[in-house]
Amino acid sequence: IEILNFYKSIVEGSSGSGITLVVALNKIDKPGIIADQARLKVEGQLLEHGIMPEGMGGTSEGTVGAPVQVFPISGLTGAGVEDLIEGLILQSEVMDLRADDEANAEGYVMDARVEKGLGTVADCVIRWGNLERGDYIVSGSSIGRVKFLKDVEGKMLKKASPSQPVRVVGFDSLPKAGDPLVCMPSLEEARDYVEHVETIRRNEAAENKNTQVGAKAELQSSGKHLMQKKWRETLEEKHGLDAPDDGESPIRIPIIIRADAEGSLAAICESIVALGTESSKNVLIDPIVTGVGSVLATEVQVAKESGASIICFNVKNDAAAMKLAEAEGVKVMSNEVIYRLLEESKDFFSSYLPTVEVETFLGRGKVGAVFDIGGLDTRVAGTRVIEGTLYKEKGPASTGESSANKNNQPECFYRVI
Repeated sequence: IEILNFYKSIVEGSSGSGITLVVALNKIDKPGIIADQARLKVEGQLLEHGIMPEGMGGTSEGTVGAPVQVFPISGLTGAGVEDLIEGLILQSEVMDLRADDEANAEGYVMDARVEKGLGTVADCVIRWGNLERGDYIVSGSSIGRVKFLKDVEGKMLKKASPSQPVRVVGFDSLPKAGDPLVCMPSLEEARDYVEHVETIRRNEAAENKNTQVGAKAELQSSGKHLMQKKWRETLEEKHGLDAPDDGESPIRIPIIIRADAEGSLAAICESIVALGTESSKNVLIDPIVTGVGSVLATEVQVAKESGASIICFNVKNDAAAMKLAEAEGVKVMSNEVIYRLLEESKDFFSSYLPTVEVETFLGRGKVGAVFDIGGLDTRVAGTRVIEGTLYKEKGPASTGESSANKNNQPECFYRVI
């Protein structure tokens, strides 16, 4: 929806000149999914947002931009991908899109990670000019010189042309997914460019901070309210979240997140934090440390000192760090499938929630007669079970779910013999 709103704002602001949208409907291979039905559903949602899908009948009144193409695809099986590529090529020919292949390269970083033996590796798409080995490159605050270029099949390249996806090795630090990639004539100019970008970012951050301070002026508080306010502001600053404000002390869950790539890290952080915001309880999940690559021993120490757990996505952790985590009692959750990792994390986070006592009905009986046993201070009730089950021995707080409580049974209030 954010992309659709962004597209609409661009089209409305530019009168639709040179702007188009192509929709790829992924995961049509999932069981129970019928591609045609899914396509109709998405096309209906596009119409709700004022965007006309291509091939649909009716009037285009009230819609923005040109009709958009919708392609059902499967990233797993490759179904529909050829149709998507043909559609993109056709659209580029209609729009007469061209690029200067003699200019300095420009593009975007799609993802970035640290690989053993190679260092920082960035997956990029070149949109203008040619990128060659030995070129100086800048992305955000990261500078580098191209050491290797590889295509999507892992083959070495001498240069990358416009619209070509390429794997770039040579950055001195990890660039962020989505940042522009710019080729510079020299190292000095690359450093000047980074300094200029950093200056702009610092000024924007200072302006935003001053605006927030003025907008959030309020009475001073103390105790748990001050701590709650600090946690709320921390989450808002890191993730742009509005933490719940119901007057209760929040349940703060500190975590450390490691992922295989910059793009994966952003997605994992967003999904993990969302588990707290979706909870009916006042839960604040706070990623105190995030990073790309395997877990470090220093992060295990940080987790111990802060009481945090470590969540890893698709990374091969160092054996020494894992032994240290086990020795220090630090919980480490790792998986290569994101939804399984989220399920494991959600189950673990539930241990932070307060225990809720639930009264469970077991059975009901009707006493027919009461007998005294001679010589013993014991009375026996003749009882008929009306509903449920009567157990031979069951205390008020005993659930019978664990054999570990057999030696510590509470006092019985009845006994069936």
